[in-house]
Amino acid sequence: MMKAGRILVGCLLLGLVLGGGCGREQGDPWVLRLADREVPLSEIVFEFNRLHGVNQWEVAPEDVRTEFVETYARKEVLVEKARQMYPELPQREQMIFDRWLEKQAVAHFWRSFRQGIEVPESYIDSLAEVVAEERYLRHIICQYPDDAREIYAKIEGGADFEAVADEYRERNPNAIAYADVGFVNRPSLDPVIGEALFGLSDAGAVAEPCETQRYGWHVIRCDTIRTIDPETARLRAEQIGPENYRVKVVRERVEQMQKDYNFSVVRENLGPIQRRFRAMYDSLNADKREGKNVDYQALAPPIHRFPTEERVLPLVRWTGGEMTVGDFVNTLWKVDLDYWPTIGDANKMATQVIRRMHRWAFMEEAKKAGTLEDPEIARQMERKQDELYLDRFHEDKLRVYADQITEADVRAYWEANEEKYVSGDLVGYGFIRFPPDARDLAMRTYETVLAGTEFGMAATQARRSDERVVFEADVEPTNGPPYPELTAAAMAFEPDESGPHVSEPVEVQGDWVIFRVYFRSHPRQLTFESAKEYVTRDVQRLAMEDSLLSMLDEYEEEFGLELNLGAIR
Repeated sequence: MMKAGRILVGCLLLGLVLGGGCGREQGDPWVLRLADREVPLSEIVFEFNRLHGVNQWEVAPEDVRTEFVETYARKEVLVEKARQMYPELPQREQMIFDRWLEKQAVAHFWRSFRQGIEVPESYIDSLAEVVAEERYLRHIICQYPDDAREIYAKIEGGADFEAVADEYRERNPNAIAYADVGFVNRPSLDPVIGEALFGLSDAGAVAEPCETQRYGWHVIRCDTIRTIDPETARLRAEQIGPENYRVKVVRERVEQMQKDYNFSVVRENLGPIQRRFRAMYDSLNADKREGKNVDYQALAPPIHRFPTEERVLPLVRWTGGEMTVGDFVNTLWKVDLDYWPTIGDANKMATQVIRRMHRWAFMEEAKKAGTLEDPEIARQMERKQDELYLDRFHEDKLRVYADQITEADVRAYWEANEEKYVSGDLVGYGFIRFPPDARDLAMRTYETVLAGTEFGMAATQARRSDERVVFEADVEPTNGPPYPELTAAAMAFEPDESGPHVSEPVEVQGDWVIFRVYFRSHPRQLTFESAKEYVTRDVQRLAMEDSLLSMLDEYEEEFGLELNLGAIR
């Protein structure tokens, strides 16, 4: 029987549980057995290399391999126990799984579609001609069209562009932003902005206000026009051409799907949606005003608020039939709140309903394409279920120990470990990370945040444009892990009295990153009161780990855990 060592529960979940394994091959020895099940060496090697890098298992020392196998075995024991405790996922976890699955399946469908797109050479040739011309872009972004028209009129009357931008930003910083973008080529821009900027005849000209669906109203100025040499233009076309072409083909496919389904909202039946969702949001807001925590992951669509006669009303008609109010509300079980109707007039409600139906159509297309039968998706599904079973196990079996922690316990831990906390240079932050070729998307996303869009929503919008975008809402105060290179960059910023600091896109290891820094503590400045929340989390985590260790021996014996360490030598 293996000896149980200290376990970081978070590492088990975020490391070993996520991802996929591989099947048993002939001559593939077992490494661990439990509950009449064997885990082969190939799966152990796959997981190790996934976490540590390609072919790292082959060069890893024996003690490192052994430690990894023992940790992997503990994870398997816990998963086995959790699945025994819960014959099926509880409702909250099932809801999280269903929402995760739709996102993964749709993303996988579009990823596979993109990978199958071949880029014609003729497209690169034509693109090289387009990118040869660059223009220097400055623009004022307005939430409301009246502001944009007023600003444009002032500039046309002879006022200085930047001076007007400063005046209106100071007057209403939540609704107006200014961006000095620099030299851009047309393919790098939102199509509406590109048409406005490159439609200007001369340098120094200002375009009439234009509206983009994502960013609001824009007053655009072209400062300078320049032409780059054909060789450089060709090189840039080869760099951005494949991605631009794939985006173009994907956009055309989306538009065709929307035409094929041809969704239309039965507007006279939007009333129940408006009333029932308003009641739900009013109830949530009342809870928040009373200081209650709202578990949004457990929030089910309010189908119980709709009487039978409202549920059967037709809400959406499409080429394949119609969807009733009740059918539509039940589809929301599988999507995050971003796709739920919010309070608004009939036009806004209709737009939100159609938006959800488009997402529903994407999932239908993913099913038709066999996405759910893809072996990689199947492995990810199993791993996600394991993660959720363990989450529930920790909540039900271990949380009780964390909840027994008192303020006196936290203060005692602080006093015993104060030097560890106060000597640290800590930063708490969130980030949106963009790949190297998506600087323009990063800048546009930054501009939307400046214009008042919530950080997480801006990240969601960016991911819809490029699925490679990575978002982390809240990295607890740290001086390194879990993202050491990002932490080092985030330490250059600090929040102020007005709130968190949002940085312009900065380059980190080739990627472009927008930081939202909400906490900053320099060495010797941290006090117990300011660190209390984080110290409490540390004490609670240790209590849960100690409790888990006491359970592991019992579980290992219950499932007859055996290790075959000879197979890894």
